[in-house]
Amino acid sequence: MKRSILFVDDDMLLIDGLRRSLRPMAKEWDLHFADSGQKALEILSQKTIDLLVTDIRMPGMDGVQLLEIVSDRFPQVLRFVLSGHTDQEMTIKTTRVAHQFIAKPCDYPMLIQIIRNALDLRDLQTNPQLIKVITSIKKLPSLPSLYVQLVHEIESPNTSSKAIANIIAQDITMTAKILQLVNSAFYGLASKVTNLQQAVTILGTNTLKALVLSQKVFSEFQGERSQYLSIDALWRHSVAVGNLARSIASSVNPNRELHDDAQVGGLMHDIGKLIQLSIPEFFQQRYTLINDGVDPLEAEYQILGTSHAELGAYLLGIWGLPTTVVRTVAYHHHPSRQTETAFSALTAVHVPESIMIRDLQEGKSPDNALDKNYLTAVNATHKLVSWVELYKTMSQNGLLSTGEKG
Repeated sequence: MKRSILFVDDDMLLIDGLRRSLRPMAKEWDLHFADSGQKALEILSQKTIDLLVTDIRMPGMDGVQLLEIVSDRFPQVLRFVLSGHTDQEMTIKTTRVAHQFIAKPCDYPMLIQIIRNALDLRDLQTNPQLIKVITSIKKLPSLPSLYVQLVHEIESPNTSSKAIANIIAQDITMTAKILQLVNSAFYGLASKVTNLQQAVTILGTNTLKALVLSQKVFSEFQGERSQYLSIDALWRHSVAVGNLARSIASSVNPNRELHDDAQVGGLMHDIGKLIQLSIPEFFQQRYTLINDGVDPLEAEYQILGTSHAELGAYLLGIWGLPTTVVRTVAYHHHPSRQTETAFSALTAVHVPESIMIRDLQEGKSPDNALDKNYLTAVNATHKLVSWVELYKTMSQNGLLSTGEKG
């Protein structure tokens, strides 16, 4: 099925350039163009649009205003910014309403690939209601205690990028949002970033302060405490998986980038559960099925046709996070469903999630959740005994809730 893309820019020379350069995509995409926000809204009202790419500085209705209206009226539409104005104020304003940020001038093959990647992710979700829920998300809740710590730290005259990164590295959604912004094309980085101290340094304290205090990109968890999902337990579990995944990766490969990918992937592997909080009565239905003896993960598939793993990966993917992290989140329960056959961040996260944290703590057989075929394929089966011992040692020494964050 062809996807529909809408480009919005008041610069007609740029629009003409897009028409010419994207003409080869006509077999794959239906392309639409508008020279103002108002014309864009008219097109959106008349046609089904999958992805919107807009400039920011436009007369009349600017790009931020357009994106805010689109997010409310057409929540299923993916929202991208393509702009040459990369000042801090504009960046911060668009953070709440844009999924990805692309800088002008943009190499057309790169633009095509960015759009194609996002649309490929959409094809993995077949439920239009779930697509609407995920695409409409502007922010997710942070743990209140960590939010307070972050505010205190960024207001401190003696703060440092390491101190700020250490706080962010303990919070699922702060990490996701920071990596969304720093990995945008606005910053022109040669490669994707998953090291949080590096990300904080790139953004700078002033940008972070504006994000937290004025734009409130992060928010304290305000939802009703659910009897079916402990937010505090979810955060503790996520931090523990991230820290243990980093240690497992360190024990196999000295590559620092792999260590960062493993920790971030572990921290965010359950971010899809925060999305599920937005689905009415989901956790109550899941609880009923579990009481009837259905496996918790299978219960998600029965209710939604998908699980928190795919939901979280879709959100992180359209936010433009590194592919290694998106893949780790998507397949952390069933790594054999992908084709990778070498040790990776996915391996480092699958092991603690499946055995060392969840199953050992719940008293289940350690073999229940392991994807044995995958572990054999990546030649990791013989390492399990040592990784279980690593888990026990770190747990006894209190290293699963703190540990290295840099």
